[in-house]
Amino acid sequence: MDLLKRITTGIYLLTVQAGKTRAGMIVSWVLQISRDPLLVMAGVRPDRYTHKIMGERNSFGINILYEGQEELVDRMEKPLEERFEGVEFFTGSLGTPLLKDSIGAIECKIQRVIKPGDHSLFIGEVVGQHFLKDMPPLSSWGLGKLYLG
Repeated sequence: MDLLKRITTGIYLLTVQAGKTRAGMIVSWVLQISRDPLLVMAGVRPDRYTHKIMGERNSFGINILYEGQEELVDRMEKPLEERFEGVEFFTGSLGTPLLKDSIGAIECKIQRVIKPGDHSLFIGEVVGQHFLKDMPPLSSWGLGKLYLG
């Protein structure tokens, strides 16, 4: 298992909104899985509140964090009602909250959910890409926190 800790991944803020309820969490299991159609995958544990909201909304955002946003990562461990205080978002075409202060945001419409093990893999078709700033991306190696599920 120790060798799996050496698999470096990006660190992303996954966001979703259903009605007035906004949810979000840090994810590292994100991957582009197709070019035509343009699809990405995000892994989320079924016991997470964000998982429930994603099922209700049928869309999600992947916000690419940059080096120096470690405080935002830590903030996502707070209770849901405190996570987004002072954090600015803009709204994507599907109503998805997307982080203003990030490298960029990808808005996805959920096409399929696969449950191969202890995480659900949300397959999303990319419906919007918003490049915001050119910065080095935050990674699991740079963050110093490695997630093994």
